[in-house]
Amino acid sequence: MFNLIEAVIATNSNLILYDYSLSQSQLDLF
Repeated sequence: MFNLIEAVIATNSNLILYDYSLSQSQLDLF
């Protein structure tokens, strides 16, 4: 159960970081 929660938190953190880096890349392009 705890492993599942940790996995979800880790995935969400990675998605947020990925989304942020993606936004930064788009800003750099313009």
